[in-house]
Amino acid sequence: MASRKIWYSWRHQIGFLAKHGYHVVAPDMRGYGDTDAPLNPTSYSILHLVDDLVGLFDHFGGQQTFVVGHDHGALGKEKGENQPKKKQKQKAKVKKKK
Repeated sequence: MASRKIWYSWRHQIGFLAKHGYHVVAPDMRGYGDTDAPLNPTSYSILHLVDDLVGLFDHFGGQQTFVVGHDHGALGKEKGENQPKKKQKQKAKVKKKK
């Protein structure tokens, strides 16, 4: 997640990591790019961001995830690491391609 909060900000890193066998997901932040934009400002809290990320991890499945973030993404990563064990178990693994 980048300061402009859209995937395009990470285009160079995406290519590099994919070439090295990683499954890369660079989501647009809530309210940016083509995402939904809730009208209520409280829908943009860091806890909502963490829940959005956990939902992505669940969607892709796996055992382990490496999260790289900048700006709000870095805060989301830190908050996510401090979530209860239940949420930790929901996080998925970013697997190297075989």
